[in-house]
Amino acid sequence: MDSKLLKRGSHLRSPAVGLKLDYLFGLGPKVTNNVEYVEETEVLFPCGHYVISYDTEKRTQNFMTNPQASVGQKITAMAVNQKCKLLAVAESGDGDNPPWITIYDVETHKAKRLPFSPDQKSREIVCMDLSPDGHTLLTLGGAPDYQLTNWQWQKGRALQKQKISNPTSAKIYQCSYCPTDPACVCLTGDGILHFMRIEISEFRVIRYSLGNREPQNYLCHAWVDVRLLIGTEKGDILVFINAEYRGILESSPGNPIYCIATYSKGFVCGCDRALLYVFEPDERAMYKRNKSFEIDGNFKKITSISVSPAEDTIACALENSQAYVMGISNTDIAEDMSFEPLALPFHHQAITGLDSCLRKPLVVTCGLDKSVRVWNYLEKTLESIRFFNEEPYSVAIHPSGFHILVGFIDSLKLLNLLMDDVKLCKEFPIRGCHECHFSNGGHLFAAVDGPQIVIYRTYTCEEVGRLKQHTGKVTSIQWAEDDSILFSAGVDGSVFQWSVSSLISVAEHKQKGCNYTCVLGRSVIKGLKSGERARSNEMFVIGSDMMIKQINQSGVLSEKAVSMAVSQMVMNTEKRLIVAGTSKGSLLSCGLSDGKLVENEIPPINCHDGKCTRMRLSADQKYLFTASEDGTLAMFEIVDSAEKHSKKGKEKKDDGRLPWSEDILVSKRNLEAKLTMLTTLKAKVEELQHRNQIQLAEKQKSYRAKMDEVEQKFNAELALDQKRYGELEGTKIKLEQEFEARMHKLQEQKESRIKSLVEHHQQKLQTETEKFDELMESRASAEADWKNQYQSTIEKYVAEKRALDKENARQLREKHREQEEAEHQKKAVKRDFKETQELMEEITDREFEDLKSKYDKILNTEQKETLQLKDENASLRRKFEKLQEQINENDAELKSKTDEREKKRLGIENLKKDIKSQEKEIRDRQATIQEKDNLIRDLRKKNQELEKFKFVLDYKISELQKQNNPREAESRECAKQLHEMKRELGLYETKNSILKLGREDCQQKLEGISKSIEKHSGDMAEVIMVIKKIKLELKDLKKIKTYKEQAKFVKALHARYSSREANHPRAKKSLTQEHDANKEHLRNRSFLERTVESLKRQLRKDVKHAQRDYDRIMKENVVLVREINNLRRQYQTTVESMKLKDQRIEKKRRERMRRNAQRDAQRSGKLTGLEPIHQSPPSHRSIGDSKQQIAAQQEQIAHLKQQLQELLEREQQQMKGKSEKRPGSGTKLPPMGKNASAVAGAMLDSMALEAAVKGSAEKP
Repeated sequence: MDSKLLKRGSHLRSPAVGLKLDYLFGLGPKVTNNVEYVEETEVLFPCGHYVISYDTEKRTQNFMTNPQASVGQKITAMAVNQKCKLLAVAESGDGDNPPWITIYDVETHKAKRLPFSPDQKSREIVCMDLSPDGHTLLTLGGAPDYQLTNWQWQKGRALQKQKISNPTSAKIYQCSYCPTDPACVCLTGDGILHFMRIEISEFRVIRYSLGNREPQNYLCHAWVDVRLLIGTEKGDILVFINAEYRGILESSPGNPIYCIATYSKGFVCGCDRALLYVFEPDERAMYKRNKSFEIDGNFKKITSISVSPAEDTIACALENSQAYVMGISNTDIAEDMSFEPLALPFHHQAITGLDSCLRKPLVVTCGLDKSVRVWNYLEKTLESIRFFNEEPYSVAIHPSGFHILVGFIDSLKLLNLLMDDVKLCKEFPIRGCHECHFSNGGHLFAAVDGPQIVIYRTYTCEEVGRLKQHTGKVTSIQWAEDDSILFSAGVDGSVFQWSVSSLISVAEHKQKGCNYTCVLGRSVIKGLKSGERARSNEMFVIGSDMMIKQINQSGVLSEKAVSMAVSQMVMNTEKRLIVAGTSKGSLLSCGLSDGKLVENEIPPINCHDGKCTRMRLSADQKYLFTASEDGTLAMFEIVDSAEKHSKKGKEKKDDGRLPWSEDILVSKRNLEAKLTMLTTLKAKVEELQHRNQIQLAEKQKSYRAKMDEVEQKFNAELALDQKRYGELEGTKIKLEQEFEARMHKLQEQKESRIKSLVEHHQQKLQTETEKFDELMESRASAEADWKNQYQSTIEKYVAEKRALDKENARQLREKHREQEEAEHQKKAVKRDFKETQELMEEITDREFEDLKSKYDKILNTEQKETLQLKDENASLRRKFEKLQEQINENDAELKSKTDEREKKRLGIENLKKDIKSQEKEIRDRQATIQEKDNLIRDLRKKNQELEKFKFVLDYKISELQKQNNPREAESRECAKQLHEMKRELGLYETKNSILKLGREDCQQKLEGISKSIEKHSGDMAEVIMVIKKIKLELKDLKKIKTYKEQAKFVKALHARYSSREANHPRAKKSLTQEHDANKEHLRNRSFLERTVESLKRQLRKDVKHAQRDYDRIMKENVVLVREINNLRRQYQTTVESMKLKDQRIEKKRRERMRRNAQRDAQRSGKLTGLEPIHQSPPSHRSIGDSKQQIAAQQEQIAHLKQQLQELLEREQQQMKGKSEKRPGSGTKLPPMGKNASAVAGAMLDSMALEAAVKGSAEKP
């Protein structure tokens, strides 16, 4: 086995500088079985190209990966055997490379790779399963061939292979071994359910039957010993035992089931909307649903479930890359159990922004999941998380760690990072900002606005200036170490060095046709001939030409080609190392030697499953952070082996950096609230301590009193026990003496009895010996008589044998003579047959030759004629095709020319109309311009007056909007609920109409069946009467003694009853046909009894489903009534509060207007000629709108109530009709007659109708 495994603490090989993977933040959601327990505190889950072994107690990570995997391969499936501590990991192939499967020993970290054939069409493994003993591995390939393979993985060879027949190209999701019988295999998919038996070199399909059920989308399955549980898209759980269908669990969830995990107390299934159901065994229904849990704040489906070996905790993974754990050891006791994150809340979509802090060990990220997250990379924790309504495109953190810049589609926002919250500080009008950075000093920040770069002051938010020389979108910016220079690159192929003080470009480089994606900058100090030192700046850029270029003011110094497209770069100036992230998620590196780019011996590192979107270094340049489109954040430690060896054995020196800052930003309001809370809590603690001391003193007093009482009782009981012990000792001595005397008596009795028995047996022995002597004498006499008889019988036997031998010899001679005569006759017959056969062969040969020559001539003539006709047909067909092509070309040309003519005519007419309309519009606009000028003069005068009321009205409007927004949200939610209820009512009405039609049809058929039963019962009664008469007449047959008279009597009896049956109007068939009809009648009766039993079972199920729907509708009705009452109360309160507020606002407004009018009248008397401005308060309009909405909602609710009542009454009537007209389960059907086939057809029609009604009810 190979031991090439990357784990925590193992270095990627490098001669001097290397990267060591330290931590991964993320989870692969598209991997099958992506969460698996190995031990009680060890969980395995995939992230990028790695499988993480996570310790839930220590919160540490170990890593397993395949170093031989090529770039672009992704992990598609996992399988774990907890007993053998084995892990199987499948990786997809690309191009001509087949998929990989690597099996790891989790304890020893050894690996074994399985070879796949390149002829396999699919390039991924959909599912895997390890056998219970760990010796074999079952793999299922993906589309298009879905190949099932059974591996003996230790020897690296495939034992059995088979392509699953899938004519509809449906998806197959899962394969697994049976735990009690590993030779049995199950596969499930979309309409696919196969049981297979593993033979010597192939898979043999096991046939099964689902009865009347149609195939469904089988999403998952799990084994419980010999039972198989299958989850479907409709939310049903199917139960199979030994590949035999046993039914559906009555307590099935009803939601799509995506995963099932079993344990000793039952099983757990994960469904849509983050719902988890726990099932336990039940004697009546096999399993019953015990509990259901929901993961708060998540509405995604659960894709994988794993139970710990001790069955104390359960881990589940969701499709949004989140993993949670929950204890299941005490599900009966805990009512408020909840899920906790397995590690941390990860990003579940692409990460678009990444930055590191200077004074704190923090990293901030943002992603397309509309979240901004702050991570502590030393403690491996999530400090803060904030969700927004829009997708953030970029993020930057201030060097102090107190502020964050986030770029959105409509603006750039400056946020304050508080202790437990993220608060908005300022918005900037920059749309779609994909790049933003704080300066190293933190006093400035730069943001990209399309082709421009805008620089702001951090603490005053003033705009310093704009850098505008880029002609295309700017893709990357970076500050110099002293913040005097800003580097930028764009898609227009230009790279600039900007002076921040003068806002002009100091140096630039342009290359047409190249889209630059990232730029890096550094300062270089060079010595001059005069002895002085000069500082210059260099840039490192990467673009679509796949070349890393080193550029200064004079031009390109050096360049290095890379093998893949690079999207991001970082540079460690201390280690002289450049690390690049590619579009496929791998990391490349190159070094710097003598100021130029050189090759580095670090091999490419496969880290992410998607494009590397962002890369950053920590402030001390010891850690590298990479983010990608798969939502993972990777943390690498940059290790210098030479520096490590040189410092080995020495104390760690101070590098001159300040320690990490522990300061936090807290708002005054939060601080005051926390201080007040702290004082109240301290008071509560002191009060509780005082109470506890008092209670403790009281308890000590009570315990001491109890101890005294118990001690007194114990002493009294001890004295009584000692007295009782003395009495028992005396009785013991007396009993021992009595026992010894009794034993002496028994011993004497035993000896006397033995003597008497010996004498008795000696006498019996003497009598028996005498009898034996007498028997021996009688035996000797009997032997002598037997010998005499034996001699006489032997003599008789010899004489009879001689006579029989003579007779047999005579008969044998006669048989030989007859055989010779038969042989002569046989030879004569053979000669005659050969002669006739030769004659017939000659005749047939001559006739065959004549016919052959005749038909050969006819065939030659016909072949010549067909060849001529074929040639003529081909020439005519070619002529016809040419003529047809010419006709089509002419038609197309004619059509195109007519279309062009029509288009030109329409265009001319449209242009004429446009000219007229534009001339008219010009005249109108000139008139409106003059009118607007006059209006502008008037409005300017009135604007001075209106501005006085603007501040007051804005304040009122803002308050009213704050009050109105939650009410509008509540009304929208109510409208949505009413719309959903209308849709459900429509479905129920259609279902009830279909069921009503089916019920009426079944009633008619039952009436016909009852009539036919009555008719045939009458026929059977007549037949029984005839049989009784025949039996009575047959009794008279015993009185007749002669054979002839008996025969005569039977013939007369037969003639009389056969003639009666023949003359009967209903007897139209013969006796043989009646016998066959009786057989058919018995067979149909048994079949119909079985169908009636199945219909009864179906009826009971339908009654249960209808009762369940009725209960659910009643519950929903109660909830609606409660919501209506709450809305009425809210409406009353809001109307009263709005009236009071309007009265206050109206009073204040009038008083303020009166004061303003007086003040203006004092200033100038011209204002008296202005018209009064009437401004109606906006609150009346909002109140009127809310009244109209509430009235409409009340009407809708009343209408829904009426529909619900009608639906419930209709269902109750249908249930009563079904219960009255259905036959009881205990009654048997009466015997049926000759019309059994008609009755069977009617019953089959009714079964088909009920199945159709049920299918139509299930489809909506």
